[in-house]
Amino acid sequence: MQQLTPLKSKTEKAFAVLVLLLFSGALIPLMYQEGGTVTTPDAGEGDPRAQAIWSVIYVVTFLLLAVRWKYVVHVATRDKVLWVLLGIALTSVLWSDAPEITLRRSVALIGTTAFGVYLASRYKVSDQQRLLTWALAIAAVLSLLVAVALPSYGVSNDIYAQGWKGVYSHKNQLGSIMALSTLVFLFRALTSRKRRWAALAGLILSFGLVILSNSKTALVVCLVALALLPVYRALRWPITLAVPVLTGAWLLAGGVVVWGLNNAEAILGALGRDPTLTGRTELWSLVTTMVLRRPWLGYGYNGFWEGNEGSYFWISLGGFQPTSAHNGFLDLWLQLGLLGVTAFVLSYLLAFLRAAAWARVEKTTESLWPLMFLTFMLLYSMTESSIMNRNDIYWALYAATVLSLPTRQHSSVIAGGEEQPDQRIHRKADRVASSPVSKP
Repeated sequence: MQQLTPLKSKTEKAFAVLVLLLFSGALIPLMYQEGGTVTTPDAGEGDPRAQAIWSVIYVVTFLLLAVRWKYVVHVATRDKVLWVLLGIALTSVLWSDAPEITLRRSVALIGTTAFGVYLASRYKVSDQQRLLTWALAIAAVLSLLVAVALPSYGVSNDIYAQGWKGVYSHKNQLGSIMALSTLVFLFRALTSRKRRWAALAGLILSFGLVILSNSKTALVVCLVALALLPVYRALRWPITLAVPVLTGAWLLAGGVVVWGLNNAEAILGALGRDPTLTGRTELWSLVTTMVLRRPWLGYGYNGFWEGNEGSYFWISLGGFQPTSAHNGFLDLWLQLGLLGVTAFVLSYLLAFLRAAAWARVEKTTESLWPLMFLTFMLLYSMTESSIMNRNDIYWALYAATVLSLPTRQHSSVIAGGEEQPDQRIHRKADRVASSPVSKP
């Protein structure tokens, strides 16, 4: 592979950090008096400035992919189901309630996925972590500065949404990103020998912003993900120990869930939440009714909330105008039907199994990151729509994660005549992933 000059390499890294920062939902809302929503990157929807920013990002991304297209093709085909899912989203323009919006946002979704492909083909998982660390560090510091220096923007005084929001458009968005940042900085603190103090400072700042955001969902998801890290470490133990430990952990988790359901009202009251999860359960019931009207193909990608059915739905809610179902799977079902949900679940399960196999083979803390991110995304999808959003950090990282993991079949494609540094690890993990039982 042709070696990049230090300047070109640093420029690429700066571009990647900037895009991750923008995908997190930061900065762009600062251009508007009112930002976007919690779960969809709609700040500046239809505004020439925002469209110009995203267009430049897409063009640069595709140019960077074209430079090393042979290896990009090799990486992109590691998860064919992912492309089937994107194909369904793009094809849904044929039955969408808002075909123009579906087409435009499907193209943006492809651009977002392309950036994930770029990350997977250009950087190893450890390098992706470093880039993400820089992006989230900038987001955390800027959020702190804006909340302190410009509280009229950085702090929400809405009676229904009190808390810090920093450089984001809503407190829940800050909470979500800072929960992810907490996990990222924890991994950096555990794996980095140099400047560990900086990683610990980032960890404290990120978790502090989760609390200051007053986002209960972010806090719960963050704590649950942190609690699962020691459990995932058990994957590296001999199988005679790993199996009973993991089985016991899942049984314990199941017991906690059952207990939580039986005491939901008391638990939610302690967290300052009502039994409807701020109206989510009522919304889910109504959305389910709409889902069952078109269960197989849905209303098209982003076609429900912007189409006629969405308008009628808002009227039935008495003026409340949600822009998502506040549940990733319900929202995906609403958009792409059972066909889209099945494709995503298959992609996710395959990626989760490959992530577990890789963590077992590699036996390093860094190798646990794909497993942790997939878990975090799944947990957050329970109460927010974080699946297949365009211009969104979660979808870009999902694409990068599933395409960075080893597959069962490893071709001998070599980028520019040199073997990629992680291919030997991938081949070994491929054998584990394809075997019925992983050996210690």
